[in-house]
Amino acid sequence: VREAAPASRIILDANEGWSDDNIVANLAFAAEHGIALIEQPLPAGRDGILRNIVHPVPICADESVHEAKDLASLVGLYDAVNIKLDKSGGLT
Repeated sequence: VREAAPASRIILDANEGWSDDNIVANLAFAAEHGIALIEQPLPAGRDGILRNIVHPVPICADESVHEAKDLASLVGLYDAVNIKLDKSGGLT
């Protein structure tokens, strides 16, 4: 991807596939390789560890947010939120 589009920003969707055991190493690897953003690295409900680790790459919530009321519990954990209209009631 970098060869074909060197000016592109790469966003990685971990899709809840990381764990407490590998998130620090995976974030370091992502930072080393210039990844711009990591989306939902941990399973929803396992977000708490994000408060205690350095984010060398911004981390975006996805599956952890379905409604506006979910946001309060995620303050200080994530750097961004992916708002999917089909999950959150559409445009209205």
